[in-house]
Amino acid sequence: MIGRDVRLWVAGTSLSLFGDAALWIALGVWTKDLTGSDGRAGLAFAAYVVPRLGAPFLGLVVDRFRRRPLIALLNLALAGWVCLAFLVHDQRQVWLLLLVLFGVGLGVGLHNAAGSALLTHLVDSGQLGRTNALLRTMQEGGMLVAPAVGSALYVTAGPRAVAALEAVTFLVCALCVLAVRVDEPEPRPSEGRLTEELLAGVRHLTGTPRLRAVALALGGDCWASASSRPSSTRSPTGASIAAPRSSASSPWSKAPARSSAASRECGCSSGWSRAVKAYGPCAA
Repeated sequence: MIGRDVRLWVAGTSLSLFGDAALWIALGVWTKDLTGSDGRAGLAFAAYVVPRLGAPFLGLVVDRFRRRPLIALLNLALAGWVCLAFLVHDQRQVWLLLLVLFGVGLGVGLHNAAGSALLTHLVDSGQLGRTNALLRTMQEGGMLVAPAVGSALYVTAGPRAVAALEAVTFLVCALCVLAVRVDEPEPRPSEGRLTEELLAGVRHLTGTPRLRAVALALGGDCWASASSRPSSTRSPTGASIAAPRSSASSPWSKAPARSSAASRECGCSSGWSRAVKAYGPCAA
């Protein structure tokens, strides 16, 4: 039986991710509509994705703080941050959209890093796999619906309505996190050098056979799914947007890469998917 605090955490985090998925697509399309440039639209998507490359450093940052207040404060700050999009009126303010997307991407990375650690204090180790499965199901389900909702809202009410939706999801997430009751220990001070702390995770990943297999499987599945993506798509206003050529960090391949449907689209990824099915439960 999943308790009240876990339900609050799953609901708040899933809702926040739903808003993120709607926002980065809508602001990328808005950039295209304002500038008429596919390159600028691709840059907008990159601004959201690039902060994820700093995930190991973000983990070191959140380890210095208590996770629950950090996540709540982070979501409150992001709710105000996305309101910068309200100041955009023409292509001269497009840089504000890039700034919003970069900040949200960075904030999402911090949220994910802190949330993974917080979850270990919310549930027993025996329930961690089940809770993670519920969380991923809720998040992936939301990400399937969010692009359609964001696009519909963009067309009917305008891009600022999507930004307002994202601000509301951040606020609701912050309230859910603040309502969570968790006995979280004080963060421990750093005991080693920065490079040692960064490499510790890499050594653990490569030194654990099942985790290593899962990492390789997911990487291969992402590559195979990205290689089968369409070369272009269209914005809700009818403008064609060319998909970025980069496969590893392309946001266009983000959702397919994490769904089982993508592995069926490309025959070469089936082996990777079988490996995930074989090792995934053990890794969780």
